[in-house]
Amino acid sequence: MHPTHRCQWIVGIDEVGRGPLAGDTYAGAVLLPMHLNKKLLRAYRASPGNGFPCRLADSKKLSPRQREAWAAWMRQRGIAYAVARVSPAVIDRINIARACDLAAGRAYRRVRTGSDASGALCVVADGGLSVDGFLQAGDLFDHFPKADERVPAVSLASIIAKVLRDRAMVRLARRYPRYGFDANKGYGTRKHCAAVRAHGATPAHRRTFLSGISASAAQ
Repeated sequence: MHPTHRCQWIVGIDEVGRGPLAGDTYAGAVLLPMHLNKKLLRAYRASPGNGFPCRLADSKKLSPRQREAWAAWMRQRGIAYAVARVSPAVIDRINIARACDLAAGRAYRRVRTGSDASGALCVVADGGLSVDGFLQAGDLFDHFPKADERVPAVSLASIIAKVLRDRAMVRLARRYPRYGFDANKGYGTRKHCAAVRAHGATPAHRRTFLSGISASAAQ
């Protein structure tokens, strides 16, 4: 990670929804003052009554209730964030890795242009995510594995992206009730795959992810 003494602000970026058979992929970007990012390091070891809603972690390691609690905590404190998504049609056209980078770049650009943060920002993304082509001149970018477990801004980005994607999948379940999107969130569970074989793919499905599953009919 780049030396943080040069930055007063940090942007954390993470994506969710890389692996499902259906639904958009989402990326979140969270802008924090560097002093708050450092304070939040204590939340990784949080216990009840310490001022945090619960422990902080990568979104996959938190329950839906815990994720919603952190999302509410962010809103109550006016923490700046942006979320961007890329559709299944675009995922099929450009592949999932490029789609995740595209969502990450868009989320970064939205939170960057919508903020009044001055000076260079320290921009940190989880894993291999890249924001090439989006990075503003002067901002310092780094990415590394498990940033969502080591950098609070990245953990919060993972959480807000997961909360909003899950809500979208619940809405999608009302449109396509046969597929159980409210429960499986688009992942390839046994029941989900059986529904695809029985009823075909919907426009919400990623056709390139359906190898080995008969999915010829469109809903």
